[in-house]
Amino acid sequence: QTVQVILDACEEAGCEETSLLNFVLSDGKTVIATKYSDSGCSASLYMSAGTSFETVNPMSGLEDFHIIRSSYRTKFCLVASEPITATNSAWTKVPENTMLIMSREKDGDVNVSFSPIIVKAGEGPQVSGRPSSAGRDRSDSGGSQKQSQLLSRASSMARNESFRGLESVSAGMALSSKAAEDLMGDRQLIGRVLREPDDLLTGHRGSVVSLVLDGDVMYSGGVDGTVGVWDMDAFSGKFREFLKLHNGPVMEMAVTEDHLLSIGDNEVLFTDKRTFEVVAEKTIRVTQCGPLMTLCAAGGCVAFGGQDCVLRGTRKRKSPQEEDLAIFTKAHNSFINNMVFLNERMICTAGADTMVKVWHLETMEPRVIFRGHKGPVVTLAHSSDGCLLFSGSRDNTVRVWDMEELCCRHTISGHSNDVVKLECLKAGDDYEGKQREVLCSVSLDQTCRFWDLHTYTCMQLIKLAAVPTSSLVYQGSLYVGNVRGEISEWSLDFLEESEGEGLGGTYSSRLSASEGHRTFFNLQAPKGKGARDSERALLQYLKDFIAIPSISGSKEYKEHCFHAAKFTSRILEKCGAVTRMIKPEGKNPIVLARFEMDPEAPTITFYGHYDVQPANEPSWKYNPFEVTTIDGYFYGRGTTDNKGPILAWIFAVKELIDKCGGIGRLPMNIALFVEGEEENGSGGFKDTLVSSAGNWFKNTALIVISNTLWIGKDRPCITYGMRGMITLSVEVFGPERDLHSGNEGGVLNEPMTDLVRILSSLLDSDNNVLVPGFYDGVDFEKVKKKIAVFESLKDSIDMDKYAQSLGLDSVSDNSRSFAELLSKKWLIPTLSIVEIRSGDGDQAEDRASQHHYCFGPTKFSVIPHKVVGQVSIRFVASQDPHKLVKAVEAHIQGAFAKLKSSNKVRVAVHNIGDAWEGDERHKMYEAAANAMKACWGDTPLYTYEGGTMPVTSTLEKVLKAPALLLPMGQSTDNPHLANERIRSVNLFQGKNVMRTLIEEVAGVLQTQKSENLRFDLSV
Repeated sequence: QTVQVILDACEEAGCEETSLLNFVLSDGKTVIATKYSDSGCSASLYMSAGTSFETVNPMSGLEDFHIIRSSYRTKFCLVASEPITATNSAWTKVPENTMLIMSREKDGDVNVSFSPIIVKAGEGPQVSGRPSSAGRDRSDSGGSQKQSQLLSRASSMARNESFRGLESVSAGMALSSKAAEDLMGDRQLIGRVLREPDDLLTGHRGSVVSLVLDGDVMYSGGVDGTVGVWDMDAFSGKFREFLKLHNGPVMEMAVTEDHLLSIGDNEVLFTDKRTFEVVAEKTIRVTQCGPLMTLCAAGGCVAFGGQDCVLRGTRKRKSPQEEDLAIFTKAHNSFINNMVFLNERMICTAGADTMVKVWHLETMEPRVIFRGHKGPVVTLAHSSDGCLLFSGSRDNTVRVWDMEELCCRHTISGHSNDVVKLECLKAGDDYEGKQREVLCSVSLDQTCRFWDLHTYTCMQLIKLAAVPTSSLVYQGSLYVGNVRGEISEWSLDFLEESEGEGLGGTYSSRLSASEGHRTFFNLQAPKGKGARDSERALLQYLKDFIAIPSISGSKEYKEHCFHAAKFTSRILEKCGAVTRMIKPEGKNPIVLARFEMDPEAPTITFYGHYDVQPANEPSWKYNPFEVTTIDGYFYGRGTTDNKGPILAWIFAVKELIDKCGGIGRLPMNIALFVEGEEENGSGGFKDTLVSSAGNWFKNTALIVISNTLWIGKDRPCITYGMRGMITLSVEVFGPERDLHSGNEGGVLNEPMTDLVRILSSLLDSDNNVLVPGFYDGVDFEKVKKKIAVFESLKDSIDMDKYAQSLGLDSVSDNSRSFAELLSKKWLIPTLSIVEIRSGDGDQAEDRASQHHYCFGPTKFSVIPHKVVGQVSIRFVASQDPHKLVKAVEAHIQGAFAKLKSSNKVRVAVHNIGDAWEGDERHKMYEAAANAMKACWGDTPLYTYEGGTMPVTSTLEKVLKAPALLLPMGQSTDNPHLANERIRSVNLFQGKNVMRTLIEEVAGVLQTQKSENLRFDLSV
C-alpha cells in the first residue's frame, strides 16, 4: 500500500520514470527494507547476516570489521545501500522489487525473509506494479503476456510463502530452548541414557562445523577454515593432518570420486583427495550472493545454496566434450540451511522460511512443498529406500514426510531445543522380518535421541557434554562435532540388544557420488560381533581396574591393593582358570592362575603386576583413577603399566578358549603370575616363584612379559635386552646438629660442600663416568656392531619430537649420530645423580627440618649437619654389578680423602637389579615376530630397553625358560608420569598379538617335538 501511494503521487505529478528510493520501516519488533522500481533502475540495497561481528585482524589496529557465519543461526542482520565491512563476500545484493523482512525468532535470533513486492492495480496483478493505462508503451506479444502472467503468479506465490513462513516463525517464538535436565522423566524414552563417549577426537581450535565421510576417511570442517583428515581404521591413529582451505568457516563438505568439495564464504573449492591440493580451475565463486551455507554432490551434480535463497549447481553433460551445465533457481524466501539428494533426479532443500521443498533437477521446478514446521528447517535426511524424508527444525521437532503420499506422516517431539542434525540408520530386521530403521536426531539441548521408525519411540538417549554442530555415522559408531572443537564418538552397539540382527558395526553411511544419495551397506568389516563384544568388555574391565588405586608404595593403599588382587583373581576365575592368592609377609598379594589342558604339556607363562605408581603430579589433565578416552587413547594410571596388558592377556586367553572349544582343547597350558609389589621392589616375588614353580608353572617353555614400550609410535617392537640398576646413596655428615651460616659459616668443612665436590668427580662435561673400572666388562666391539644395526631404526624415531617430549630443544649435537645416542640409552653403562637433600629423610626430625629448610624464615641461613646424594647406576648384562659397586665406593672414598675434610662419608647400596639380554635368533622370537606381523601387518623392530626389570632374569633362572618382552604401548605412553595412557588400537591389537602368539608358540613346540621324534626313530 505504501508503494502504491508513492507510485500514484508520481503519476499525478507527471513523472516520466519512477525510481523508488529504498526505505526502512520498523514497529520495534520487525524491520522492513524495500527495493523497488517500475523501471528496473532502483537504488542498490545490500544485506549481510551472521553469527558474529569481528575485526579483520585484531593485532593490526585497523578498525575494519567483517561478518562471520559459522552456523544456521542468525544473530544479527545489517542493511545498507553498499557493503560497509571489509569483506564484500559476506553481503547479498537484494533483488529488484523485493521487500526484506527481519523479525525476531526463538532465543532472540533474527529471521530474514525476501518477499516480492507486487502492486495491485485495476483488475489483476501487474509485475511492473504500474497500471496498463499509465500512458506508456506496454504493447507486447501474446507470449510475453503469458510469461508475465507466469512470473506474476510465481511472485504472488513467493510472497504468500514469505508471509506464511513469518507466521510460522512467529508461532514458534514461544518454544523453550534449554538443555534437557530431567532426561529420565521423558515419557517417550524407553531406553538407556549414555553420558560418556567412547572416544574424543581433538585438534580443531574452534567449532567443528561440518563432517563428511569418504570410505574410511573422515573430513572435519572447522570454524577457522581448516579441514581435518582422519584415517578411521589406521593403526597409527585416526588423525592424519589439517588442511587450511578457507579463510572462514567450512560450512559444509561433500565428496566425489576424485575431490573433496567444501564451501566457505562465497566459494566452492575442489580439493584433490590424493594430493590435498586445491584444483584452482574448478573453483566456483559466486558474487553478490553472500555466504554459502549448504552443499551436496551426487551423480555428477554439485548443488549449493545459502544466504541469497538461490539454489545453484553444476551438472555434467552427457558428452565429455560439452561444458558443465549451470543450474539455478530462487528456491526459498529465506536462507537455504540444508539440502540432500533423494536420487539422481530429485534434490530436497530446507529453508529458514519453515518450508521443505523437493526439486526436479532437469527443470528446476518444485515437485512438492512441505509446510508445517513452526520454525526454520535446519537439517534433512531420508530413509534408505527414499520413501521417507525427515526434517529437523528450530521448533524442536522432527517431521516425517511420506514421499509417496506427499504428506506428513508423523511429528516426533521430545527435544527441548533446535534439532540440528539427522542420521537414518539401518538396524537389521525386526521380529516380523521387516527392515528395521532408526533415526538419530542431534539437538542443541545437548542430547542425541534414537527413534524406532516403526513405533516412533525413543530407544536411546545420549547426553552430550557440549553444544553439537555436526554429525555422521561410520561402522556402527556415531560421531558428533561440537563448539569446543571436539568430535565425540559413541558406539551404536545398543541397537544390537533389540530384536533382529542389529547394527553390529557393519553398516556405514556415506554420500555416494555414483548412486546420488545416502546409502547404508555392509562393509564386511574384518572384526566380527564377537571381537567387538570382547573389546567392549575389555574396556569396561579396564575402567573398573583403573578405578582401584593400587599404589604399592604407600601403606594407606593396602586395602586397595588387596582389592586389585581380588579383582584380577575373579576375572581369571570367570575365564575358567584355577587361581590362588598368596600373601607374602607384609606385602601385597600375589595372584597365581593356570589354564591346564594337559599336566604334561608345555606351558606358556605370563608375568604382570597390578600395582601402580602414585599419581600426585599436578600436571594430570584427567582423573588418574578414571579412564578418559581422548583421540583414541585411554588415559589413567596403570593403563599401560601394567593393568592394560594384564587384561589384554586374559582376554586373549578367553578368546582362544572360545575358539578352541574349551580349556581342554587349548594348544598348550597357560599360566599367570601377577604380583602387587613390582613398583616397590617386588618383595616376596622370588620366594613365591620358587615355591610354586613346580606346580603352577610346570613345564614352562616361554615366559611372556609386556611391561616395556615401543621405540616409537608406529612400529611394533620386541625388546631383547634391558640394563640392570644399582641404587646407592652417598652420605656426608659431621656436626651433631644444624648450624647457622651467619655464626659458623667459613669456620668448618660443610657437609653439603663436600658432597657436591664428591659428586662432581663422578662425571665429566660429556657425561662420561670418571670412576676407574666403571666400563669393565663392556664389549665395545659388540656395541659398534649394534650401532650399525641401530641406524635402521632411524626412521622409527622423530628425534625432535623425542626432545620435545623431554622438554628440551635438542638431545643431540653434530658429534653424535642417531645410533650412538641409542647406544648410550641401551648398551653403555651410565651414572646419574638423581637427588641431593638434607638429612636422610627416614626420621621424623629430619623430615621436620627439611620442611623448615624449604619453608621456614631462615631457609638461607642453615648449614645442614648431614646431606645425602642419591645415585642411580645402569649397567649392561656383561658387567658384574658387585665389582661396579666396589669401584664406585673406592672412587668416592678416594675423592673424599683428597678433600682432607673433618667430616665423614658413607656409601650405602640400597638395591641391585639384574640386567638381562635375550637371543633374538631363538625360535620363540621368530614366533613372536610372526604373531606381530599377522596382527599389525609389519615385521617388528628388535630393540633394547634402557630401564631395568630384574624379575626377567629371575623368571628365566627359576623357570629355566627363555623370556620374551613384548611391548604393547607406544613410546609416548608416559608410564610413571602424569597423563599415563595407552592407545586403544594398541590395547586391542595387543590382545590379538597375545592370542596369536600362544598359537605360534604351540606350533613351534609341536614342530620341535616332531623333529625330536624323527631323530629318535632314526637312531
